[in-house]
Order: sequence, then C-alpha cells, then structure tokens
Amino acid sequence: MERETGLGSPGRPHRALYSEEMILPGMKADAIEPPWRSLEELPPMSHLESAAKWGALVGAGTYLTVGILLALLGNLLFGPTAAGLTSNPNKLALGCLGIFALLFAFSTAGFFAGRETRRPSAGTLAGMGAFIVYALLSAIYLPGGEGAPAATSGGFLAQAIAALIVLGIAALMGWLGGRPGAQRGQKRLAPLAAPAVEAQERR
Repeated sequence: MERETGLGSPGRPHRALYSEEMILPGMKADAIEPPWRSLEELPPMSHLESAAKWGALVGAGTYLTVGILLALLGNLLFGPTAAGLTSNPNKLALGCLGIFALLFAFSTAGFFAGRETRRPSAGTLAGMGAFIVYALLSAIYLPGGEGAPAATSGGFLAQAIAALIVLGIAALMGWLGGRPGAQRGQKRLAPLAAPAVEAQERR
C-alpha cells in the first residue's frame, strides 16, 4: 500500500516516492523517508547559483584551453606571425577551430546547468556567464600580448555592439545545451518514483 502525504493541493495529495512494502520489519517509515516526500516537491537548484557555478568553471576552463594552450600551440607550430589567408592560413584555420570550441563550451555550460536545475533557462544564464568569464580573463592576458587593447573613443561603440552580439550567441548556445540537460535531469529522477509506480501496479 502506498503512502500519501498531505503536501499536495486539496483533493490531490502528493504521492510518496516509496511504499509500505519497502519498509522492513522493525523499521520505521521515517527511517527511509527522504526530506522531500514527492517528485514534485524536490526543489531544483537555484538558477543563478547553478548558472554562476558552471559559467565560472567552463569559462575559466575555456580560457586555459582555448585562450592559452591553443594560442601557444599556434605560435609553436606556425610561428608568431598574424593569421591570414595568405600570410598564415594554417594559423587562421586553428583560430576557426577555437571559435567552434568556444561555441561548444557555451553549450556545455548550459547543459550542466540545465541538468542541475531541470530548467533550460538556467542554461541560457550559464552560457552568458561562461562568455563573460572568458572575456574578462582574455582582457587580462593572452599569449603574444598584454591583453585586450584599450578601446578608443571611435571604436568603443563598435566593440560594445560586437560584445553584445557574441553575448547573445553565448546565450543561444547555452539555451540549446540547457534543453537536453533539463531533459536529462528529469530522467535522472525517474528511478526515484519507480517503487511507488510498481506498488501501484501491484494493487
């Protein structure tokens, strides 16, 4: 027989995630009862907390791999000259690979945040956070320079518009990663409800 809690709305009590058949002789029901009594009651992690965590982790990791290691590898293999179609096409191809790696990183941050919170919107925030962390670290130092050059009065508006466009792309990639992440998070909770479902089928 399944136990029901009074935590639900009137006329629709929450179904517990365990049944009385799971209780061993001499064991109290409270010994196996989780702090959350139903699947609906299990609270997801805070949007901002999860997005900040995965945005910072993925952004810092992306800076170390793409901003530092990939740039050093390009200088080592193809020389310190600037990338170009005629001057250094191999280094230009490596730079394109870095762009795809950035997009994948934004999507990865969204996936983990969406899986943790079970909501795709957290993935959007995580993708934006990953870009912000990567951009701030890149402004401090990049191989071959002291960081991002200071913006002049004429080029500040163009740089701000470009940053907003990239921020929007990061948000989109984070959302695209957050959707399957949220679905995966819901599937991870499915085994918790299996005992109650099996007990209902045996009734």
